[in-house]
Amino acid sequence: MQQQCAFIECFREELFGERTLLLSQLNNLYTMRSGEELPYKLSGYEKLRDFLQDIPGLSLIGRGNRMQVRLESPIALEAYDTLFGDRKSTRLNSSHL
Repeated sequence: MQQQCAFIECFREELFGERTLLLSQLNNLYTMRSGEELPYKLSGYEKLRDFLQDIPGLSLIGRGNRMQVRLESPIALEAYDTLFGDRKSTRLNSSHL
């Protein structure tokens, strides 16, 4: 769960800004920002897609190298991040409702 919260924190701006996040680019973006690979395998996932599908509030759309991660439910994502993330305060505001 910490690894999923690290993903949320890294891509928070893109997710809430409804910017395109291609699955095929996530590892490179995460590595550029954090200096390490996206830690989905540490959580026991073989595929990045499965790791992301288990994060409440996110959905995957498209196929192949055009598959995208989208924020489907800001409330569910914030609740998950608040519950399992390192910080205990929420960043949810009325613009995300």
